Amino acid sequence: MGKTHLVISLAAASCRQGHNVRFFTAAALVNLLEEKQKAYLLGRCLTQLDRTDPGGRSFRAFEGTPPGAKAR
Repeated sequence: MGKTHLVISLAAASCRQGHNVRFFTAAALVNLLEEKQKAYLLGRCLTQLDRTDPGGRSFRAFEGTPPGAKAR
């Protein structure tokens, strides 16, 4: 079982339990963070990423989007 397959399985299970899931490729996440840092908005961006699930049980993955996932 590969990393991507495992992440998709965990994310799908998390979605079925009502949690929100965010997906990024590693390159897309790095580009986003660099862009926000240059615009002096990194703190706000990190806060928004942490608010994936207000219950504190967020799940973040970095590859792929499983079918039916609640992408944000």
